[in-house]
Amino acid sequence: EAVLRLECDMTKPTLLIVLLTLATSSLGFVPSRTSARTFFLSPLFAEYEVVAEPDGGEEVDCVSTMDNTKVKQMSPSEGNIKGEGGEEAFKFWISTVVESSLILSLKKETMKGAKKKANFPGFRKGQIPPWAMPEIYAFSIQEALLKTIENVVSAYGLKSLPGGDGEVTVLEDVEQMVKGYKDGTSLPFTATFNAIYDPEVERPSAVDSPVSSVEDAIDVEVEQ
Repeated sequence: EAVLRLECDMTKPTLLIVLLTLATSSLGFVPSRTSARTFFLSPLFAEYEVVAEPDGGEEVDCVSTMDNTKVKQMSPSEGNIKGEGGEEAFKFWISTVVESSLILSLKKETMKGAKKKANFPGFRKGQIPPWAMPEIYAFSIQEALLKTIENVVSAYGLKSLPGGDGEVTVLEDVEQMVKGYKDGTSLPFTATFNAIYDPEVERPSAVDSPVSSVEDAIDVEVEQ
């Protein structure tokens, strides 16, 4: 299957994670910069700058429920990218939220794997030093971002592209996400990527849409 790769303002998992041999997804972390930002502040969310929604584009309807998410088709992809079946690829913009419960679950999973291999001088075997916890959080948040993006792709009937064509650019400063993260907070973020509409997914149509007014409802009843 095609793999989503993630670009952000954070380097690859550091030596600690490598030494602990924690399994990672095939994410590609390279620097990404953006200038159009707005400040986001809420007691339920971590505090950092979230990039503003771009002008233009066409909002995409979801094919299954995913809360706090918006997807826009911005333009045809650059470079005449096509899907494996020749489908036209588009550039998409998304706004969504990494739920705190997902981060917590991944942190517990990461801690469990790390403890099995941890053997640091001055600490009992299987004990994680306090200075290593930021690395655990960084890894967990990176994985949570990837899983959330994969969920968006599925919920909106899209299909990721293989290799570099399917790279995802997270527009926020992921390093700041990690530095300021507090347990129990969710992480809103925005991203762009190239993808195709999954040809095997039946998309919502006007026929399936609910009536928008009383007059529309009356018209439907008369026609029936």
